[in-house]
Amino acid sequence: MAKKNPIYYLAYPSVLWARPWFRKDVIALTAQRAFEINPLMALRTGLEYITKFPGMQRKRHNFAKEHGFRPPRIMVLSPSDYCQLSCEGCLTDKLRSGSVKDKSKILDYELMDSAVTQAKELGSVAIGLMGGEPLHEFSLNNVLELLDAHNDITFFIFTNGKNLNEDFIESAKKNRNALYFLSCDGIGEVSDQSRGKGSFQYIDSAINKLSAEKIPYALSFTVRANNWEHLSEIETMKYFEERGALLSLFFPYGAMDGIYEGETRMMKKESRMEFGQRLTALQDQTNMILMDYAGVINFKGCRAATGHFFINANGDVGPCFTFGGEMGNIKNDPLERIITSNFAADFRRLHEIYPNNCLVNVAPSEIRRITSNHGKGDGGTIINNLSAIHEDKVYMQDYHVEF
Repeated sequence: MAKKNPIYYLAYPSVLWARPWFRKDVIALTAQRAFEINPLMALRTGLEYITKFPGMQRKRHNFAKEHGFRPPRIMVLSPSDYCQLSCEGCLTDKLRSGSVKDKSKILDYELMDSAVTQAKELGSVAIGLMGGEPLHEFSLNNVLELLDAHNDITFFIFTNGKNLNEDFIESAKKNRNALYFLSCDGIGEVSDQSRGKGSFQYIDSAINKLSAEKIPYALSFTVRANNWEHLSEIETMKYFEERGALLSLFFPYGAMDGIYEGETRMMKKESRMEFGQRLTALQDQTNMILMDYAGVINFKGCRAATGHFFINANGDVGPCFTFGGEMGNIKNDPLERIITSNFAADFRRLHEIYPNNCLVNVAPSEIRRITSNHGKGDGGTIINNLSAIHEDKVYMQDYHVEF
């Protein structure tokens, strides 16, 4: 662990709110590292958050008083379904009726702008941008304009790194309210095995560009049968930490297309458990925040339709990014009406039945029933695939883990 300096001790009191799955000392060290990388950016970001916090909390309190639950902390948007890569078991490709190669599936700027404006009024504290690839050449300008227009809210942007051009870098230097998550599955050939030959070079290039301009970034890993050991080795984490990464997210690969066996597919139960243990031990050896998505759910439970909602490139609003149906569409209805609808309320009630679990993972049949009851189809391809493999004895015995 890094040697603590005065920035650490200044930051520590402000992270006492941290949830149990976060190590408070690691968060404070991360703040220290961010200050060391780019002092001016870190200072301005911290001051802006402090000044906005009271107003944000007031909006959240007012919403909860009126509706009986807090507004989503994060609103996730998909600017486009399109992506240049062809990753094994791509989630987005299974969600849509079209394909990730369809360049026409782009969320208009006006709709994105409206959605972000509404989310801020509800009391959301951050906006997530996912894909497809949100920064590809057909949606990049819309995203850059969105960052300029809404520099008073934090953005989390997930990208394959291919289109980080000069315009993007200039925007990233100017807009201190965005954290970029570079999506890969490890280093070099390990990542290429599941994401396509040569794809890691885009990540490597993106890291070089961001590091050269002292722009902090994070990583998003999909954990699979072929890479879980690689991702839980200190050498792998040090490779990214020493090049400026502040945080790493780990998402266990799920059988979203109904296929669970294979080298680049799901970990077995025993591997899943060992990976979690290794990651916990690894946190003592790195200054990056290591965040296991499955571990967070075990602490707090699924946040679908509570902590976050997802808006796809067609404007459909759902409880999370794995849901292929829609609770409403922002082209037709205000966001507040959709997230307070009877459909959303019925979905939230599932949390009472399945606490501390990912609902899509443990209750796909119930989701199908609720969706059908509200006349919104069956929940989409992923929900149907997961419902089917829950009848598969091999899957349930060797692979399925409730989280």
